[in-house]
Amino acid sequence: RRESKMSEARRADFHHIHDAWIEATNVYLAVIFISIGLFLYVKKHFKRPMIRVFPGSGQDAASGVDRRKIGDEDYKKVRLRQQLEHWYIARKWEQGQERSASVEKAPSASTSTVVSIEDR
Repeated sequence: RRESKMSEARRADFHHIHDAWIEATNVYLAVIFISIGLFLYVKKHFKRPMIRVFPGSGQDAASGVDRRKIGDEDYKKVRLRQQLEHWYIARKWEQGQERSASVEKAPSASTSTVVSIEDR
């Protein structure tokens, strides 16, 4: 009878350990599936290449050149946008200079209609 108590205790311990192991395995599987799903979602929905954890591994010369080309194109677009903004600001400033020069050259008969900021 003593052996049956020991075996029952061992069985209870085994079932407890077995249940804990199954629960832990389920958690690990859930984490793995969620990670894979997130990876596939990011890969599908984002256009930019993902950052590699180990940049030197599995990389051929063509992918490095492609990445540089993409970077160069992005840089060119940003630079062009900046040049256009500077050009636009310069044109506005020149137009302001032309207007102030034309106001100064205006005939004195219309001085009553011209109100400058200094007169206020």
